Amino acid sequence: MCDAVSVWEADIVKLFAREFQPGRNVIDAGANLGLHTIALAKLATRGERIYAFEPHPEILPLTRFNCGEHPNVECIGKAASDEVGILYMPSIVAARNAGSGQVFADQAGLPYAVEAVTIDSLCLSNIGLMKVDVEGHEMSCIRGARETIRRDRPTLIVEICGGSSLDTAAPAMAAMIRSRIAEICDLGYSMTQVSTHDYLFHAIG
Repeated sequence: MCDAVSVWEADIVKLFAREFQPGRNVIDAGANLGLHTIALAKLATRGERIYAFEPHPEILPLTRFNCGEHPNVECIGKAASDEVGILYMPSIVAARNAGSGQVFADQAGLPYAVEAVTIDSLCLSNIGLMKVDVEGHEMSCIRGARETIRRDRPTLIVEICGGSSLDTAAPAMAAMIRSRIAEICDLGYSMTQVSTHDYLFHAIG
């Protein structure tokens, strides 16, 4: 089993330890190989559940294998989006980049059709933390989780615009990043930038 959590975005792993809420469940949207999922699972020592979303058919078997020693992890092989349906994904083998798993509404020759769900449709309860790293699809993911967010007021850790840096982005991209931050804050959250492309949101009140 893969357990190399100490080398992948170590600052985010430290953030998990600070923001994890004992007794409350976690959503990991964009689990990829499961390295962050494993870090979260190790924090969950009181029966908390980690719901790990990874839709890519080439990655999902590895996610499940890597998380196999952690019975508190539920791997969900679907894309977390703003509506139930079908989305399309490229081959990461062809791209030679396991982190390039973007989803698209238009097939346009893409080889994989994947099932999309909303987080709200799954009726996941008692969510204390959501990590969202979905290669630019973050607002669709969050819009599909609005009721869960309003009900449970989880802390959110979100990569925005697929890793583009607000500090160095061109004006149009910077405006898009700020717009996405504002939309999340409008749900009743304050924001702290924790890296060039990762943002921490705490519920206000």
